[in-house]
Amino acid sequence: MLSDAVDYSQASVLLAVSGGRDSMCMLDLFARRIHDCKRIVVASVHHGMRGDAATADIEFVREIAKKYAFEFHAIYLNPQELQGSGGFEARARAARYRELLRLKAELELDYLCTAHHADDQAETILLRMMRGTGLLGLRGIHTLRADGVLRPLLHVSRDELLGYALTHGVAWREDHTNASLQYTRNRVRHQLLPILSGEDPQLVTRLCAISVRVQKILAHIVKIPLAELSSHKNSELYRIWLGTHGTLISSGKLAQVAVKPHPKRFLCAQVAPLSGQSGSVSWGGNMYLLAWQLRDRKDLEIRSETSANVVWIDADHLTGVPEFRTRREGDHFSPPGLRSMHRKLKKFFQEKGVDRDVRDSIPLLALEDQVLWIVGYAVSGNFQVQSKTQTVLELRLTCHRTTN
Repeated sequence: MLSDAVDYSQASVLLAVSGGRDSMCMLDLFARRIHDCKRIVVASVHHGMRGDAATADIEFVREIAKKYAFEFHAIYLNPQELQGSGGFEARARAARYRELLRLKAELELDYLCTAHHADDQAETILLRMMRGTGLLGLRGIHTLRADGVLRPLLHVSRDELLGYALTHGVAWREDHTNASLQYTRNRVRHQLLPILSGEDPQLVTRLCAISVRVQKILAHIVKIPLAELSSHKNSELYRIWLGTHGTLISSGKLAQVAVKPHPKRFLCAQVAPLSGQSGSVSWGGNMYLLAWQLRDRKDLEIRSETSANVVWIDADHLTGVPEFRTRREGDHFSPPGLRSMHRKLKKFFQEKGVDRDVRDSIPLLALEDQVLWIVGYAVSGNFQVQSKTQTVLELRLTCHRTTN
């Protein structure tokens, strides 16, 4: 039942197991193939929500992992990091993946496995169609991401997993929030999709087929020489080509490519907190990969020139967790050489001649209302690395093909 996207006999895997039916089926499937893998590690994430119920889920997974003699790790997120207006699911997802990928890297494992299945794929594509999307959105969830996230059950339906669980006596726990209609995905899952499936019982299969067809189209697009797309630099095809080839682009081009294709829609929704010693997050319609690491100043040869892809922030002056996001009302920025904390970001954009219709799409690193870095432009004069700096926040931004 597991996908054949990778050679499991050569793989070491981190299984993200919540205790729910789908992830417990995944755990059981890997347990039955324990001799097929080099190493199997289990991790469960506590979001700091649901109180005792979430703690019980962690302990449930821990005991099952112990039964199979699998190494187990419990990850505890900071609930305050997940708070804010709107977008709780997105923030929780970003924090969850960040910590799971950090653990995967720390343990030097090949893949992070999640239990996404065919119905999840159909829901994702339907949600994106509702919100408005292009080819990048219609390709849906990938079985294997460039950062090692693997979905070994993506070809299996929810009903098939239920049948497997009942046949093999797989125990699981129910998370009551999965039934809550507070979240958009749950409303699609429990209300909209059943209605549409009543009209077309093959809807899930058809939506998944769209993903397969679009991925084939994209595979063809990326084989086209970039020169043939040079007259379409503001098009989605050009952006897809750059992202798929992992292209590093110059400061000016980064700002241009990031902003112009879809102003006010492409980048503005996501907020990515940079908590922890290091980590990475896909951002901006999954086009970019932002990696960060706190480093000792003496280990670095700091260059004076600004780079679009690698920048350094004086971490000694950080009083909280910075966020990668787009601009907000009240943001201010101190250009290099002008150490003022009261200059509005709007004024900086005006001086640089940045069009109004693209300002809301330019990615920033900010600490509350202090902008530390404007991608493609500059690092704040208040956070540039000095000779007396002891700790540096190193940031690396690349175009990346990571998808859900």
